[in-house]
Amino acid sequence: MMTKKILVVAPHPDDETLGVGGTIAKLASEGHEVHVLVVSGHLPPLYKREDYERTVNEAHQALDILGVSKSKFLEFPATMIGDMPLHKLNKSIFEMISNVKPHMVF
Repeated sequence: MMTKKILVVAPHPDDETLGVGGTIAKLASEGHEVHVLVVSGHLPPLYKREDYERTVNEAHQALDILGVSKSKFLEFPATMIGDMPLHKLNKSIFEMISNVKPHMVF
């Protein structure tokens, strides 16, 4: 079987686990390379940086259990993502897709 590259794009930390966690674990256990891109999180100014860091650490633990090969957190503030220039968001996601070159995207 050919090893495939899988990319999971999640709006917030834990969405990947709750949404496709079973699929991630299955694909990883079959030897596929699973990448996760988390777009946003609870960041300042509305949330404390420490809270975000704790959430990211917890997400890394969950991703390790699922067998994720690599993960990236973009750090766009979740509650203010509508205020972000759309081209920044598009560029960040495009770069991840270009770097991973996935066979499958969730």
